[in-house]
Parts: sequence; C-alpha cells; structure tokens
Amino acid sequence: MFFFCHDWGRILEKTVVSPLVVRTITFCLVILAATVSAIALHYTRSMLIPFALAMFITFSVTPVISFLQLKLKCPQIIAALLTIAFVLMILFIVSILVTSNIKSFISQIELYQKNFLIM
Repeated sequence: MFFFCHDWGRILEKTVVSPLVVRTITFCLVILAATVSAIALHYTRSMLIPFALAMFITFSVTPVISFLQLKLKCPQIIAALLTIAFVLMILFIVSILVTSNIKSFISQIELYQKNFLIM
C-alpha cells in the first residue's frame, strides 16, 4: 500500500538521500532515456527521414519567403509559390546531375572492376 500513499511530499521530505545515490539514479535515468530514444528513432526512421528533410527545407526557405514579402512587397501566396518553384527547380537539376553520374558510373563499371582487381 506504500505506492498508493497520498503523502508522498511528507515522505520525501523526511527521507535523506546521499548525493551519490542521487547521481547514480540520475545517471541510470539518462542511460535509460538514451536507450529508449535510440530504439524509438531506429523503429521510426522511415517516417522521420522525410519529416527531417521537410523541416530542413522549411527552415531554409522561410528567410527567402520573408525577404520576398518584406523587401519586394510580394503577397505571401506569391512569395510561397515562387519559393516552391525555385526549390523544385533546384531539386530537378540535382536529380538530373545525380542520374547522369550514376549512368556514367554504370557504363564504366567494368573499368572500375579491373582496377579494383589489380589492387
């Protein structure tokens, strides 16, 4: 019945705990929290990676939208649409560059294999 006691405050006030015990409990709780956080991040990584990417894009384009609104006096919707178009254009260019590099790598893979076997 100790766990259902209504006088936890009085019990804790009367309890004397050494600083070593407090540090040990704190250390154990930090280790437990880090372990639980790591496990949660591991199992939710498929959802967190797109979320983190979206947050990065949001934080990086917000100053651009603010600049367009404040300095160039664009309405918010036009500033947002211009910024989204700019981001999509950059992503499209990056995807073209990555695709061309992958194609060139695949076309020269036999040369890479020969060089690797020589080493």
